[in-house]
Amino acid sequence: MSLVQNKNTSNLRIAMIGSRNLEKVAAYSSQVEIYFDYCYQLAKAGVVMTSGLCLKGPDGLAQKAYAKAIDEGLASTSQLEVYVCDQSMIRKSPLPYKDLSIVMPSPLKAKRIEWLSKVMSSSHLNACNDYALGQHQRNVHQVLGLDLNSPVDAVFTWCMLNKDGSPMGGTATAFNLAKLLNIPIINLFNTKPDDVTIQLNKLLVGE
Repeated sequence: MSLVQNKNTSNLRIAMIGSRNLEKVAAYSSQVEIYFDYCYQLAKAGVVMTSGLCLKGPDGLAQKAYAKAIDEGLASTSQLEVYVCDQSMIRKSPLPYKDLSIVMPSPLKAKRIEWLSKVMSSSHLNACNDYALGQHQRNVHQVLGLDLNSPVDAVFTWCMLNKDGSPMGGTATAFNLAKLLNIPIINLFNTKPDDVTIQLNKLLVGE
């Protein structure tokens, strides 16, 4: 599962997000270490991660993998692009380097809602309480960057899928937004590690 260590990837940005079930469901425990290792290798390769400061699941694994690489002098804090709804999320989090997280800008709320309306039904959007709406809005930044005009190069996720192939849970917002924008999605949930390696290496060498 070795990735190409190409240091010319400093402008490559990958959203490392997904379902908490990766760490909560025992049946998937073998994939936790695999996801962490991929993230660690991406950190060493100079890739910027975007994420959401969630403790469990791919978000937390990615942040801890990047922290390990940073502490070892093999990566930089400039590779962390982590979005939160507000300062309380930062205060509550036990994740390393949490203080570098970015609070989503209030002036861009209308634009975030506009993007959400493209991937969520109006009934779902209107039914969200303030907390849920904030989480969905944060997910928009994970894919489109701070200015909502800087899409990531790929999404590396572990996300459970319904029988029709649609994503389950809160990751669906980012997943569907990436799909809408034709951003490559690499899902460890239904992709063999060898194939994940091939897809990530293609990104790293610019194919």
